[in-house]
Amino acid sequence: MSSSSIEVEEELSEDIEDGSIYVAVPSKRDLDLERDLALRFVEQYLPESYESAYGFFRSRDAYAQFKALLDRMNRLQHRYEFEKTAVEAALRAWSEENGLQLKPYRLGP
Repeated sequence: MSSSSIEVEEELSEDIEDGSIYVAVPSKRDLDLERDLALRFVEQYLPESYESAYGFFRSRDAYAQFKALLDRMNRLQHRYEFEKTAVEAALRAWSEENGLQLKPYRLGP
């Protein structure tokens, strides 16, 4: 089950729109972590496939084609790790720019 298919059963707080309490976290698109990130990965790790990958992003099924390329090249897991690192770095930079201090996150007791 993907996180996008999980139903949120908790009701949002009535003050959810209060910008002094809550802040909206930017999306991957807002942080330039979609096509540009994919192309940075290819440029860095599969430079011989850059033109092909660039071409993928001119069509509707770009990510399916991109994923198939990475799967054929046995680089899919590496791409996920690259993306995770880039997302974390971008969110940390965004947090700092917005005066937010991140605290370590712990699972469990």
